[in-house]
Amino acid sequence: MAVVLLIALFYQAVHGESPVSAGLKVLPLSVAAMIASACSGMLHARLAPRTIALLGTSTGTAGLLLLLLNMSADTGYPSIACALVLIGAGSGMFMPANTTALLDGVSSRRIGIVNAMRLMVQNTGVVVSTALAMSLVTSPLPAGLRQYVFAGTIADVSSHGVTQLVTGYRLALLVMTGISALSVIASLGRHRATGVTTGGIRPSEEPVGKAP
Repeated sequence: MAVVLLIALFYQAVHGESPVSAGLKVLPLSVAAMIASACSGMLHARLAPRTIALLGTSTGTAGLLLLLLNMSADTGYPSIACALVLIGAGSGMFMPANTTALLDGVSSRRIGIVNAMRLMVQNTGVVVSTALAMSLVTSPLPAGLRQYVFAGTIADVSSHGVTQLVTGYRLALLVMTGISALSVIASLGRHRATGVTTGGIRPSEEPVGKAP
């Protein structure tokens, strides 16, 4: 959730671009998320929601890893854009599938409650991830330079500060990639457990004396 803010701030603070130009740099993520979300209906006709959510999480993790590996002050925009497309596509696949998996089988009286809890957790994730990412990004910098990061003007103040800021970006992306990878492992384990426990009674286990 923090990637949009981080990349926009990266192009302002490190490359000295305007807020509008930096915002346009993040546009591939939003476009990819919109397209993937719109096309998710075709995937739902072929795959289970939990499988699509797993694919989305894996795709987003790959995008974060690509962003981490290419993060430097002189990184070309094409590699950043490719990473943003992967992250956006993963998010676009994950959100509808996750919602479907959560609400599937919930009684009509409780759909509103469950969906409200889902939105609460999602919005909490936005706030926490943004705060965590910004804290990690600015952690290598002296306290006196952090205000210039948030103002997007550190490139005009200190070249050494830019180097420290890139180090902070690598740290933040490393943590984000690690958390995302853990979510893939958790989703994969849950997916396997669900596959084993669902499907009802197998023919070989039908109770004796009862009609099929």
